[in-house]
Amino acid sequence: MTSRDRLATYVVLDAGTLAAGLDLPGLARAAAAGGARTLQVRDKHAGGRDLYHLVALVAQALADVHADIDLLVNDRVDVAHAARLAGLPVHGAHIGQDDLPPSAARAVLGPQAVLGLSVGTLDEVAEASALPSGTLDYLGISPVRATSTKPDAPTPVGEDGAAALAAATSLPCVGIGGLGAQDAAWMRSAGLAGVAVVSAVSLAPDPEEAVRELAGAWALAPAGSR
Repeated sequence: MTSRDRLATYVVLDAGTLAAGLDLPGLARAAAAGGARTLQVRDKHAGGRDLYHLVALVAQALADVHADIDLLVNDRVDVAHAARLAGLPVHGAHIGQDDLPPSAARAVLGPQAVLGLSVGTLDEVAEASALPSGTLDYLGISPVRATSTKPDAPTPVGEDGAAALAAATSLPCVGIGGLGAQDAAWMRSAGLAGVAVVSAVSLAPDPEEAVRELAGAWALAPAGSR
């Protein structure tokens, strides 16, 4: 399980979106130093074995710097579960609408793991909200804006759409898709629990400073009613 405040500064470590000379373990260390509280390892093209090894490298990098961060695996609940069984500091998974059903994912991961689900419509939010308590820890509203990191993503929901989706559930929500530090104010005032970013950090000249800016902008933003 995860607390709402750990979702505030959420960085997706996407293997396909990296600046020259940067690797995922290095990006994870930079994100940790900048103040990220949740990291997600994403590699849409890796097989299970390769993704497991990548997750292990990131987990070790975070352990080396004693980072207090929730480390999640994108899509592959089996990889997240295997890593946890191996004793790696992996805390759970983030799944999409085409992955394992949330109830099945929760059964695999167990009650203490973190589990998030991507949503993009009011129907998807309603279905997620109707699941038994404890099935999901948070929802990822996606995409808020068009983004080059997921060219096959659905139509963006926009700022008003993200606010409406967040208002339709009691589950904490993070927004993702073309976002950066400049979005912290409206997202927090709309009641979202955090902002998730990919290229705003991984392609930044100084990823650590980019995360620090994101965390600072969220801390200074006025909180909504949720």
